[in-house]
Parts: sequence; C-alpha cells; structure tokens
Amino acid sequence: MKGVILAGGQGTRLRPFTHITNKHLLPIYDKPVIYYAVHKLVSAGIDRIMVVTSPEHQKHFVDILGSGQDFISKKTGKQIQIVYGIQNKPSGIADGLYIAKDYVGDDNCVLYLGDNIIEDDISEQIENFHGGATVFLKEVSDPDRFGVVTMDDSGNIVEIEEKPIAPKSNLAVIGLYIYDNTVFKKMVGQPASDRGEYEITYLNNKYIEEGRLKSAILTKEWFDIGTLDSLLEAGNFMKQKRLLSERVVSLSIFFPCYNDKGTIASMVLEAKKVAESLTPDFEIIVIDDSSTDGSRELLRELQDTVPELKLVFHIENQGYGGALRSGFAAATKNLVFYTDGDAQYDVSELPLLLGKLDDAVDIVNGYKIKRSDPLYRIIIGLVYQYAIKFVFGLKIRDIDCDFRLIRKRVLDNINLHSDTGTICVEMIKKIEQGGFKFAEVGVSHYNRTYGSSQFFTFSRVAKTLYRLTLLWFDLFVRNGRRAEKKNTYD
Repeated sequence: MKGVILAGGQGTRLRPFTHITNKHLLPIYDKPVIYYAVHKLVSAGIDRIMVVTSPEHQKHFVDILGSGQDFISKKTGKQIQIVYGIQNKPSGIADGLYIAKDYVGDDNCVLYLGDNIIEDDISEQIENFHGGATVFLKEVSDPDRFGVVTMDDSGNIVEIEEKPIAPKSNLAVIGLYIYDNTVFKKMVGQPASDRGEYEITYLNNKYIEEGRLKSAILTKEWFDIGTLDSLLEAGNFMKQKRLLSERVVSLSIFFPCYNDKGTIASMVLEAKKVAESLTPDFEIIVIDDSSTDGSRELLRELQDTVPELKLVFHIENQGYGGALRSGFAAATKNLVFYTDGDAQYDVSELPLLLGKLDDAVDIVNGYKIKRSDPLYRIIIGLVYQYAIKFVFGLKIRDIDCDFRLIRKRVLDNINLHSDTGTICVEMIKKIEQGGFKFAEVGVSHYNRTYGSSQFFTFSRVAKTLYRLTLLWFDLFVRNGRRAEKKNTYD
C-alpha cells in the first residue's frame, strides 16, 4: 500500500503567513505541519509516499523532506521513499489524488490531507484493509464545515453530504481515507462541483452505491490546521505532549490479571501504544494470579507481537495484594503505572496522570469522575471510602481507584505485606507516612465487560474487614510501640 499526502492549497485563512510559504510548512511547536502527516503514515507501516503540492512550493518540500531520509520504515529498517507530484491549481481533493495515479499503480492507497494532525493509531485499519474504501470520522461541533455522514440503524453509511447547510449528524469525514485501486476508475467522467472542484465526496458516494464504504471513528485529538486558532491550539497540544514525554525517562506499566481473558489483550495493546508515544524505554508486565480461563495461553501468544511484554505467572492464587507486590517487584523503570486488567479504567488516560507529575510530586492517584457500577456497589463503595479514610486518617480522595503512577524510588522505600485488596490502604498509608507528595486527577470508570467481581461475597468481605483490623493494629499500635522503643534506646 502506498501513501498520498495532499499539501497544496492557498491557505487563505492563515494569511499573512501563507503569502510567503505553504501552510503545511508552518510550525506546529517544533515540527512543520507536514512532518506529522508523514510520521503518522510511517508509524502505520506505509513507507512509499507521494507528496502532492503546488509548483511554487515543491522546492521547499524537497528542502525539508528530501527523499525521506529522516524517516525509517518499520518494514525494512531503512529510510522510506518520498516522491513529489505537482497540482498546478487547487482543483479539489479527488484531482490531487488522481495526480498520484501512476505512482500508486496497482496498489491500494492511503490518502492523507496534510493539514490534518491525528493522534489515533491508524495501523489496524490499514493492516486489515481488504478492498473497498474506508473513511475516518470524528464528532465535531461545526459539521457544516465538513463532509457529513448519515448512517442507518446498523451503522452503515448511507450518504455523505458536502458542507451541508443543515447537517443531519455531527460525524464529519476528516482528511484521511483508504482506497482500493478501483478509485481511479471511479474518477472517469467525474463532474466538477458547483465551486469548480473535483470533490472526494463524489468518490465516497460511489463506494456507498456499491455497498463497499466502511468507516472508523477517531476518539483522540484531531486538528484541522486551517485557521490561526487551530494552528495555535495544535502547537500548544504538541508542546504539552513533549513536556509529558520529557518527564518519562523510562516507564513500567503492569496489570494484575485474574481470569481477564476477555480484556487483558486489548489492555496490553493499548498500553503499548500509549507507552510508545511517551518514551522508547518502557516495559509492560502482566501478573497472572493463577487464571483458569485461558488468560495465560493468550498472553503467551501476545508476546509474539508485543516484545516488551513480560509475564509473571503465579503457580497458586496469591490474592490481589500478592499480584500487586509481584508487579512492583518486577518493575524496573523509574516510573511505575498500574491498573487492573479488567478494563474498568482506560490506559489511554495515563497522560492525565503525567500532567500532574512535577518535581514536587511522587505519586499521582486517580479518582473516579463517575463510578460505573450497580447502585448497591456504589453505595457500599462510598461507605467503605469514608470509613477507611476516617479510620486510617487517609487524605486522598479515592482510595479504591487503582489507577496510579508512582516513582520507583517510592516503592523502594516501603515494605508491603498485604495479600488482599487491603494492600491499597497499606500502600497509601505507608507512602503518606514516608512523607511523599501526592497529586490527584479525575479519570473515567467503566462497566465491567468480562468476568465478575471477586470481592462482593460474604466470606471475602469478612476476610477484608479482618485484614483491615490487623493492618490498623500494625500501622498504629505496633509501629507506635516500635517508635517508642527506638526513642528509648536513642
């Protein structure tokens, strides 16, 4: 598959800058706009790219991008190939794609409008493309500026309307498309639109008529660099992203897993995407606490595609506390993040924690913005929260939120012993007693989609209350006696 990046146009809304240069060469923080488009395609496995631009700006693109020497192919380990096409006048997106017809040849192609910046990973859609066309959609607040889709009850696109006066939805077609080779045949006889351009919507509607147009909805940040405001907004976003990555020298991500076969693979894959966006030095660890649902076999298979994945298998079930202790012991990087393997938290929100991590903070604790649980669990959870915070004198907002980022040196300075869920209370109290500094941030909480909670049974609740009593005695009575004895000898 080849890539085609359109980088022409007059950029009238970005004047006076575009009086002297192409808008795709304007800076977004520390890189020109065009770099983000090339990088997105390369990271998705595309290593042969044509950049289509205007004749007066071709030299400028060659000066910046050259033949692709600054980008390395994931397939070959060598530099990618970048070639150039000329669009003599802005005659529409379909016209820009047609210029690449001979370059694409018999291949399929990804068409990328170079003034779009996309944070979502698109490699899955590219790898799984088997013909027809795929358009990428994003919910927007101003759909009248875009091509807007109408879907039937089954989620199939039935119509795309270009810049409608009265939009039928807020799902806009953004500047990213995947086409099979028949796209060029569909251009034969294509009429120009009322504004004198050859619209890409015409081609997409042809695929709809054939029943061969699919869609993918983007969920992460997306920028359309068409105005001064969007230029500034994207620059600020990339600056903040860079600052976050500078805070992450190295990163351990781990998940305790017990019968989480239905969710653990997606958690690991999402963790890999997040970690790769932050640092090249990372590891992903799964502590399987003697699962019986096939989680172990799935994890072993996953190691073939995620070489950063380390597996720790407990021969016998050691409880939630035992799984966490194994995870902390296995982590080797300077920052340690963990959450549960049941996907009730979203790993992609890890940057929210990093946003709170500065030199004065040692641990960032998430708190549930809204708990997605049955009502009885919400009520029991609130009672538990307030009781535990009162009895143990804890200051954080949500002791029960297992979405935490901790500096490794903090973990090296505390000793944990709990083998049940009481480990969270033990850990937070000991970190507080150690004088380490906390920050907190709200995170999303989702319904469990696979398996069931292991906690809400009479025997487990009784065991937890018993363990909490022992923990309180150890933290407040025995520790007090030890401190008193130490002072006596001093």
